[in-house]
Amino acid sequence: MIHSIEIRNYRNLKELKINAFSRVNLVTGKNNVGKTALLEGIAIYALKGSVSILNEIINDRGENLLPEENTVLENNRLVYASLFNRRIPSYNSKGALYVGVNNTDGSAFRGLSGSSVSLRFVKCLQPDNAGENFMNGLRPTEVIEDDDNRDITLPDNLGMEISYNNKTHVIPLNIEVNEKEAKNFPGSERCSFVKPNCGDNKKNETFWERIALTDKEAYLIDALRIIEPKIEKITFIGNKDGGRMAVAKLNDEKAILPLKALGEGINRILSIILALLNSENGYLLIDEFENGLHHSVQRKLWDLIFKLSEKLDVQVFVTTHSLDVISGFEYILNNRENNAAGKLIRLENKKGLIRETEFTAKDLEVATDSNIEIR
Repeated sequence: MIHSIEIRNYRNLKELKINAFSRVNLVTGKNNVGKTALLEGIAIYALKGSVSILNEIINDRGENLLPEENTVLENNRLVYASLFNRRIPSYNSKGALYVGVNNTDGSAFRGLSGSSVSLRFVKCLQPDNAGENFMNGLRPTEVIEDDDNRDITLPDNLGMEISYNNKTHVIPLNIEVNEKEAKNFPGSERCSFVKPNCGDNKKNETFWERIALTDKEAYLIDALRIIEPKIEKITFIGNKDGGRMAVAKLNDEKAILPLKALGEGINRILSIILALLNSENGYLLIDEFENGLHHSVQRKLWDLIFKLSEKLDVQVFVTTHSLDVISGFEYILNNRENNAAGKLIRLENKKGLIRETEFTAKDLEVATDSNIEIR
């Protein structure tokens, strides 16, 4: 588990420290205070700064679609600059994008072999075979620090340095960074990120294949029955477009139905629980929990998330704007034997800096009973 975190120079998080996470963490706050950025920072940390997660974050925000003249470095492959605070890339360690464990409180740390991830742009000398070496997983460049007076042509001699636990890799940015190349960098499959929409069908299909015909399949069916008690089984089958889609068999019908025909909420639960079941001994991130979910199902879903996260040793981070989500979270938390298993963290913008306030189970009970605004 991640017990604490420090994020510097990432998007609008110039410097954010959170001293104590729980197993299940609910993050609230007004728009543009960095709730999603916090989840992204945790993903970058958990996945060791892998190129794949950086590309996914950029693509999800549409920053890969900016015309070249609007990108900070005037080259569409260099949109990594958008990850940095105020979109200003750093060439030195002081201004590097940093995500690491905040150990100032002496808290223990386990779960990852390293303690920090950092990213920065670097000026570098690249040999003629830099692209070939990069695809072979070798360090392809010689980094030129700021105090080096050698004449370097930019952007032709520009790279992104990714450091994890004192292990450093440099991506030469004059070549296309594709998925094949990205796999040469360290990563992990223990972190699943559920976005605000109803889910990535391809990702859900992959997650399903990993749990089909295992004990975990029953947990998924139980979750889907929160909305449709008649569900007997589900699977993925081919459709006329050449892809695959989730279908369900109800116990009083002969025909199978597309799961989408049963509503947005049940597909949201499918995405959340499939991701949770595929994050054993790792991390689950859920952005905007409430999307597609009626308030009447949220308590039952929270109850299942608490139970499964404990059973599978998954640490959960969730964002919300919804009072119903907070109310359901507080109810389940305070009706569990271990009410230290959850915490609410509220982010606020204080004079341009994002700061956090933590609410324990007891704090949440008082706040909800007194109608104190904590969204």
